[in-house]
Amino acid sequence: MALRKETEGERKVPPESKANQAERAFAQLLSWHMDNGTRPDGPARRWNGNELADACGVRDRSVRNWRNGTYLPVIETIERVLFGPNPNHDAARAELRAAWADARERSVIEAVAQTRTDETTPILPPTRCFGRDDEANALIAALTAPGTASLLVLGPAGIGKTTLTRRARPIRR
Repeated sequence: MALRKETEGERKVPPESKANQAERAFAQLLSWHMDNGTRPDGPARRWNGNELADACGVRDRSVRNWRNGTYLPVIETIERVLFGPNPNHDAARAELRAAWADARERSVIEAVAQTRTDETTPILPPTRCFGRDDEANALIAALTAPGTASLLVLGPAGIGKTTLTRRARPIRR
């Protein structure tokens, strides 16, 4: 049995999101500054990942993630380390900040769009919820009382707050 190698045109590659494109653009600009040795004072000297990580007070893994566009850094730290107060770097600082702001904005917009659900999507009751009828009835009564704006269900992790609220969903008639 012979294996055939896929050609570039045959591969089904999903289109890259605008957030990913913006994050990659920021990462490329940051990499350019590292490779070209942008520093606040003194001669340009290439940054290595460990050196930049130490200067920023993070691990080298964080710098790798910044450079491959996995996540965005705190921009003020990067500006301080790469440019300092040197006014000669104002244009480069503004360019990097604009790329960072674009990536951050697009990431937030995309995250909000992904978390929105259709209002017609039903909230399914939990498959198991035993011994919580009194609490569920109390929640339903509080939610259906006139003048109730909102209700908080508080407690430590793992005690069943989500299960209870899904169970307490009033039945629409």
